[in-house]
Amino acid sequence: MKVVVIGAAGTVGKAVVEQLGQRHEIVTVGSSSGQYQVDIADIAPDCDLFVGAGGTMTREMAVLGIPTISVYQDELLDVDRYLLKVDAFVHDPALTAPRLMAILESAARKPANRALLDKGQQAYAMVKSAILGC
Repeated sequence: MKVVVIGAAGTVGKAVVEQLGQRHEIVTVGSSSGQYQVDIADIAPDCDLFVGAGGTMTREMAVLGIPTISVYQDELLDVDRYLLKVDAFVHDPALTAPRLMAILESAARKPANRALLDKGQQAYAMVKSAILGC
């Protein structure tokens, strides 16, 4: 299985790479470091599992149906609570390598959440209209 690790040079990333690298193909990615320097849109189609710190990329991957784990350490936003409610991602701020392996072994890609994608497009259009008047 291919696992993309963004931030593999960090404390958690190093542990993830060490644990998963024994059984899976690891791809390290960053905006300025790693095996590849790419935009998230470039890697999403080939991603089997995404572990993120709870930012926009974490939500985007979850909405696209990619198995996602958020390790966000603070209080979740409403959007995160909603994504948890609809089982779009797993939130585990104290993620351990064994827990990650258990999630990885049972991970399955889901269809993109079309309703949320449509709402995002509607919100974008509303903001654009309010700002640009078109």
